[in-house]
Amino acid sequence: MLCAPWSSFPSYRIRNNKTHEITRQIRAFTLIELLVVIAIIAVLIALLLPAVQQAREAARRSQCKNNLKQIGLAMHNYVDTHGYFPCGSFEAKTVNAWPMLLPYVDQGNVYNQWDFNVTGDHANNSDVRRVVISTYLCPSNDRVSKISGDSGGGSRSDYATNNGTIYIHTKKPEEWTGVSNFNSSIGLRHITDGTSNVFLVGEKRTQGTTPEWSSAQFADGPYWRWGIYGGRLVKLPLNETTTTGKNDDNGNFGSTHVGGAHFVMCDGSVHFISDNIHLPTYQNIGHRNDGNPVVF
Repeated sequence: MLCAPWSSFPSYRIRNNKTHEITRQIRAFTLIELLVVIAIIAVLIALLLPAVQQAREAARRSQCKNNLKQIGLAMHNYVDTHGYFPCGSFEAKTVNAWPMLLPYVDQGNVYNQWDFNVTGDHANNSDVRRVVISTYLCPSNDRVSKISGDSGGGSRSDYATNNGTIYIHTKKPEEWTGVSNFNSSIGLRHITDGTSNVFLVGEKRTQGTTPEWSSAQFADGPYWRWGIYGGRLVKLPLNETTTTGKNDDNGNFGSTHVGGAHFVMCDGSVHFISDNIHLPTYQNIGHRNDGNPVVF
């Protein structure tokens, strides 16, 4: 028969016939020992948390990169169908490239709900423009809400087409330095600097506490359906905060990732561009036919 060890019994005393007394006590932790253990656990947690946060951010960056890869493929499928990239803004319908890409990012049901006979901010499209498209959202951009609360708003987005270096709303074909400009019809043949050397779509700069329009700052023209500012320029350094009000000259690329932002090139490859990139080099990559290709 097995018996528990002596140390497992509580304290007690045994008195034998010869009046000898035997005492057995279990020793507990002292206060100092307990505090030392707690301190060691706290240090281990402090060392572990940054590693966990870095792993989570790495996963979010990977998902963001995958989103842009899917957008790049959608752009090329659109080109295969129509012969040119979707324009950054359609003047008559106040929509941009993003509603046009819906069938190519597995959102055909959302596309079929869109009424293209009226403008994007028409009441007929009030419900469909608030549909959250996960492919259009960077998981690192931790917003309070993915849907704008203003009357003409809609679901937010974190990506913008490349509108080049001059002016977002220019109607002059000779000033269409990007790939997806205002009312443009730019095809692969127009990208003479090489499809692997020119930006197609990138993460767009958001600033302020909420990515909304405001009177004091250019936030981001936040909606994926928004027809006015569907693209961004490479005039300003990447991720630079703009100090003037919203206008056609300061729509900027950028992200909430540390150190830079993701871009998908016109050949479908995705690259992470550093905030420290030389501005003229950055602008050359945003220009499709300036004769100064930048090889990655």
